[in-house]
Amino acid sequence: MTSQDANGTPDPNAIAPAGPAAQDGPAGGPARPDMTPPAAPGTPQGPTAPAAAPAPSPRTRGRGVTARGRVAARASVPPPPGPPKGPASGMPSGADPQAAPETKNDADPAASGPTPPAPGAAGTPEGSPAPASGVPEAAGSLEAGAEAADGDGAPEARAQPAAPSSAKTASAFKNLFGVLRSSSPMALEGRVTRMAGLVIEGSGPAASVGEICLVDMPGGQVLEAEAVGFKEAAIQLMPIGDMTGLTPGSRIRATGSPARVRVGPGLLGRILDGRGEPMDGLGPVEFEESYPVRALPGNPMDRARVLTPVDVGVRCINALLTLGRGQRVGIFAGSGVGKSTLMGMIARHMRADVNVIALVGERGREVREFIEKDLGPEGLARSVVVAATSEQPALVRMRGAYVGTAVAEYFRDRGKDVILMMDSATRFAYAAREVGLSVGEPATTRGYTPSVFALLPQLLERAGSWESGSITGIYTVLVEGDDMNEPVADSMRSILDGHLVLRREMASRNIFPAVDILSSISRLMPDITTDEHRAAAARFKDILAVYVKNEDMVNIGAYQKGASREVDEAVALYPRFVEFLKQPTGQGQSLGESVAALMQVTQATRPDPAAGGGPEPLRRRA
Repeated sequence: MTSQDANGTPDPNAIAPAGPAAQDGPAGGPARPDMTPPAAPGTPQGPTAPAAAPAPSPRTRGRGVTARGRVAARASVPPPPGPPKGPASGMPSGADPQAAPETKNDADPAASGPTPPAPGAAGTPEGSPAPASGVPEAAGSLEAGAEAADGDGAPEARAQPAAPSSAKTASAFKNLFGVLRSSSPMALEGRVTRMAGLVIEGSGPAASVGEICLVDMPGGQVLEAEAVGFKEAAIQLMPIGDMTGLTPGSRIRATGSPARVRVGPGLLGRILDGRGEPMDGLGPVEFEESYPVRALPGNPMDRARVLTPVDVGVRCINALLTLGRGQRVGIFAGSGVGKSTLMGMIARHMRADVNVIALVGERGREVREFIEKDLGPEGLARSVVVAATSEQPALVRMRGAYVGTAVAEYFRDRGKDVILMMDSATRFAYAAREVGLSVGEPATTRGYTPSVFALLPQLLERAGSWESGSITGIYTVLVEGDDMNEPVADSMRSILDGHLVLRREMASRNIFPAVDILSSISRLMPDITTDEHRAAAARFKDILAVYVKNEDMVNIGAYQKGASREVDEAVALYPRFVEFLKQPTGQGQSLGESVAALMQVTQATRPDPAAGGGPEPLRRRA
């Protein structure tokens, strides 16, 4: 229906009345004949003209389509329930809104019922497509729609709520809000509030135990630290570097990851520090991946049995204390008895794919001395050395042991048979004790904290025999005061698969390596040796035990020759046994040669009383 002015001329700018009488066809097309409303009084009659673009609304007339109009045009809204008010409705003044008849298409059952509003109707944006008949539209609100005056001063009709642009967008926001509600805020930065001894305390960040944090120091330096505990609301950090220059309020940043070491085949022949970084001045190392520094031992059911002997190149160990591939053994001795020397012999002469040597808490002088004198260029070429000297922080010394084990695990996973040598596990325990006491753990026997005896098996159990490869662990244990029953030594013996004891008395007699055969044991030797080999080793130990028991009587002349056939045999064979135990550090002997020498030295017959009680000459094995 078209509004008219006082002269009866149609007003082209008037808005069509709301309701089904103004229904057009599809957007941009002519009106359907069966849906054409009856003409209102005063409307010129004539032939049907082609459909033209709908007239602009008062909101857009004279200034184009506004941004609000474009937004509102994306959704179609049903007309308000009541008749439109005011001249903006497009109806003649004084006309009855109920006079507009409702058109029904009897031929089309689907078209029955109220017809949707046409474009340009009140509350419907211009140019929007007409909604499908009978489909309700959502009533989301995009704008409130304030009244505005057009060019003639006529007030603008209030805009109706529009439907949401996309149901997917609403669903996405709903999911996002759910994630935000379920998340917990976490501080990624904190400040240093206190430093006591070796521990840095800070108000945040919310880091987990074992996570690496960075502390910003004056001058742009960054101190690496590891979260080791909590105390009420404060986080406790142990530095992995020098704390000189640390100030209160220094910023602490969490990295979100625990310590890892970069590994690769390029590590062979290189020397690393306690953090796993090269320290030999040969430039960077080519890495392929990274391994966690601290890792738990694998499933015990994934381990393989130790059934193959390993050649360590030392005659007395090969013959009398045979080790297996994947076995863990400790070298127990006091200071200055030759632990490092024996390790150097094993590293140089051992038959293995890779040697990994972790020098934990050693003197700075001994690092280069061990590499050049004991290990040598030949041993270094197939070895990886990790050195964390005694002046380093406690956490660096502990990490040196972990880094060495992680490097050994990398080569084991590549199918290699690895020898892991650690000198010494006792200094690892010392460092763990320092950390435990610093964070407030109670001290137990000889000042050791409970965490020390929990960390030792976690470290030692990572070595062993697996389906992919093996790690044969050899750990030196520094015995305090030559007391083999002190806490760390006693705990290590209970975890390891054997122990080699070095005696100071033997070292004073110039017997090197000073291995006390009678006090040492290899628990896996019965599973990896032949019956003949075990019988010869048992005979050697029996004869040696007889001599040691009667040595004092023999030395003071209290023993009379011929009083005991066993003692006479032991006295006669002891010099040969001593020569068998001695071995120069620069000379290695294979496992087969060692067993043959053992058979040869134990093939002497017992003394013949008819011949005066003296032992017969040793008979060489054919």
